[in-house]
Amino acid sequence: MSRKHKNDEIEMIELSTITGEKIRFFVFDVVEMNDHSYYLLQPENLLENMEEDEVIVFEKIKEDENEHFDLVEDESIVERVIEKSNRSITDEYSA
Repeated sequence: MSRKHKNDEIEMIELSTITGEKIRFFVFDVVEMNDHSYYLLQPENLLENMEEDEVIVFEKIKEDENEHFDLVEDESIVERVIEKSNRSITDEYSA
């Protein structure tokens, strides 16, 4: 999976784990689905046993004036988000 922005640079964000460790992620896509924002991310340094074409799906949660990212563990949501992302990428490149 590969997604570049118009300036040919992949956007990056930094998230903190519950232990305070900061991890930088490449943002491959953002999918809006059912009033939720899902981010397809890949760590800058791949996790153990992670393939180069794998992504991790997070949901961006907004509470009051704060926002955070939660790991999506529901496989059916992960599959739908990835399918929607793949369709939009295919549509973008076939247009």
